[in-house]
Amino acid sequence: MRAIVNTDGASRGNPGDSGAGAVVLDTDGREMVVVGEYIGRATNNEAEYHALMLGMRAAREIGVTEIECRVDSELIAKQINGEYRVKKPELKVLHSQAMRLAQKFESFNIRHVPRGTNAHADRLANEAIDAAIGEAKVVDVAAVSLEDLAARIYELASTLTGQTADGIRRALQQGAIEVQVRSEIGLRTIEAALTLAGRVQCVSEETQAELCSLAAEIAERWEHLPR
Repeated sequence: MRAIVNTDGASRGNPGDSGAGAVVLDTDGREMVVVGEYIGRATNNEAEYHALMLGMRAAREIGVTEIECRVDSELIAKQINGEYRVKKPELKVLHSQAMRLAQKFESFNIRHVPRGTNAHADRLANEAIDAAIGEAKVVDVAAVSLEDLAARIYELASTLTGQTADGIRRALQQGAIEVQVRSEIGLRTIEAALTLAGRVQCVSEETQAELCSLAAEIAERWEHLPR
């Protein structure tokens, strides 16, 4: 039996409380298994490996023999495919475990996909963290000042990129990231970014799809910040 597996890891703090999520689909795109797991303290890359293995295990449990894994971490995809070396000791262990699991399938391949296409797996990973630490909260954007929202986006960007908030602020001012924080789209982008990190839950269900798209877009911009 063939299947497609979307996986994603989430880490709050990098390293910090982390989760893994996986969605197993049949070849027509129908969900067969969805699973999320809290994995404790880990980095983003460690969480991505745990998510990949979670998805492979879930697929094997339902009899999948041919698998295509889709991940939004280019690093993980290229390490598994042998295009990148694995240098960090902690990732070498996880890489070895993932490769052993991959060899149990008759056919295995992995490819990198845009972050926005992995929203369900991302949500499962963050829900697993929320269930474990009980820190999910709802933020009403209309009741929060623009200044507070701007401060939050700088903090979040810092977490995701490893840069200081001041560095993110300078990048914004210099046009390295095009984020209009003083417009309606800016407010929605900020809420989307917070949602992406699993810090809040969107209040308005009507904007869920739009926010996911915005979250993916801004995350891609952060990934390409100068280091």
